[in-house]
Amino acid sequence: MKKQFALHTQYELQSGPLRGLAFGATALSVGDRIVLAGDHNLIVEGYERLDLHLSYDAMDRLRLSLLLRNVTDERYVERPNSAYSYGHFFGAPRSVLLRADYGFQP
Repeated sequence: MKKQFALHTQYELQSGPLRGLAFGATALSVGDRIVLAGDHNLIVEGYERLDLHLSYDAMDRLRLSLLLRNVTDERYVERPNSAYSYGHFFGAPRSVLLRADYGFQP
């Protein structure tokens, strides 16, 4: 692998009526990878991916999060399988994930 790069940034509002609202992005770039497959090597193409994040502290212990993963809907091999040239694991297509976290007090 010649290159790998990831950048995550997030900003959260600290005051005002939207206090607790956070938004950000993650950019990921992975270069070509060499995979050992028996008596020959395979080169798996690299990829770039962009994710967008949004979260909000709704109440004292409740946090709601929204993630838009693979915004550009790229088709890519996320994890090559070195044992079989046909057994690679592809990355997920564009997807939306919603998460709610609640902290309980003892």
